[in-house]
Amino acid sequence: MPNQELLDYIKESKKTGQTDEQIKSVLIANGWQEADINNGFRAVISPRKTVSKKKYFYCARNLYSFGRWTFCLLLQFNKTNRRN
Repeated sequence: MPNQELLDYIKESKKTGQTDEQIKSVLIANGWQEADINNGFRAVISPRKTVSKKKYFYCARNLYSFGRWTFCLLLQFNKTNRRN
């Protein structure tokens, strides 16, 4: 994970309309390594997406409901087969 100070600088500079090359040249002039700068740009452009807890909860709840209904249908199917 890139340095938070670096990320904040890149974000703020982009908000002011500076180009990536302008930002990069200022950072290099201030002693930042080019690899760190590139990692910082990647992190700012495409931050990691996380699954929200709410979305996970609904998915788990739906899966549980589906399993419960499937179980009930199988029980009903077995009851009707025993009668024959």
